[in-house]
Amino acid sequence: MDEQDNAQQKEEEKSPSCLVLQEDEKTQVSHRRAYLKEIAWKMFQDYEKKLYTLHFIGDLQREKLKESFHHLHQYLAKEAETCMTKQKDLVETSIKDSEVKVQSLLGFSTSLTNLLVKMENGEMVMTTEQLKTLREYLVEVSKLSVAQTSPLSPFQVQEWRGIRHIVRPVSDSLQFYPNSAHPNLFISKDCKQVRYTSIPQVRCINAYFEPGLYVLGLPGFNCGQHYWEVDVGHKSNWILGIVKESVPRKVPHNISMNSGFWVLRKQDNNVYYGCDLSTLNLATCPMRVGVFVDVSCSHIAFYNADTTGLIFRISECSFTGYLFPFFCPGVPVKEEDLAPLSLC
Repeated sequence: MDEQDNAQQKEEEKSPSCLVLQEDEKTQVSHRRAYLKEIAWKMFQDYEKKLYTLHFIGDLQREKLKESFHHLHQYLAKEAETCMTKQKDLVETSIKDSEVKVQSLLGFSTSLTNLLVKMENGEMVMTTEQLKTLREYLVEVSKLSVAQTSPLSPFQVQEWRGIRHIVRPVSDSLQFYPNSAHPNLFISKDCKQVRYTSIPQVRCINAYFEPGLYVLGLPGFNCGQHYWEVDVGHKSNWILGIVKESVPRKVPHNISMNSGFWVLRKQDNNVYYGCDLSTLNLATCPMRVGVFVDVSCSHIAFYNADTTGLIFRISECSFTGYLFPFFCPGVPVKEEDLAPLSLC
């Protein structure tokens, strides 16, 4: 029986229908193999194109970087030449001014010597008016001094306005101090914004300013250099600067250097005042103000943080004890005044 079955199976395999099925399977396998080969080749070509694109982009970026640094090098070289020329001209001018002053002093010394000789010989007697004139001249002479360099700007070289996006000073990490704020000042949760509110706020500590709409910034300091920027926007009035820790907080304040305030203020929409209440002529209204304090040099300066232009500076300040950043968001007189002062 087994021999018969095997013989029958062999006969069936040799039949035309069975041969057709085997040929179809071989054809399908061949087609699948060709299809997979085609897919693999396409994937290889795609990856090859991507690899070429990556190499091309990398080379292009390197060339752009080289070009950018080449232009930057050219710009810096030009700026260096310009700054050196300005410095040379400044030194030469200072030397000429000093030489003129020296010659004036020599002439005065000679005249004074001749005058004293005549007085000793009894040839003349000095009148009260002459003594007054002499005294006034001596006072003016005592004020003469050699020009010194100003404290270093937080912008390092102020003339680098063209690369402001690169040479940018790092601001101190300041926060508004809520317990020092007048009750009608609202401080944001992150303590980076302050604005006027008609609803008085509850203060935990009785250390706030009143009646002035003032608030301090933290941390305070008593040494080193410090710089911060404040977004003042389009507000019509505000006050920025520093204050002594010892100033009283529960009395009307005379905002002056003698009272321990060194500030810049904006009033009457576009009128700016320095510490001595002298009016400042500004070409543009700053939207962001930079405050730079150098305690060791007894110096404070205010800058237009967008243009790096100097607004106002004070030297020879009597900085003693701890100092704190000082702010006043202003009294609301127009809609823009409801916007906050923001620490940048």
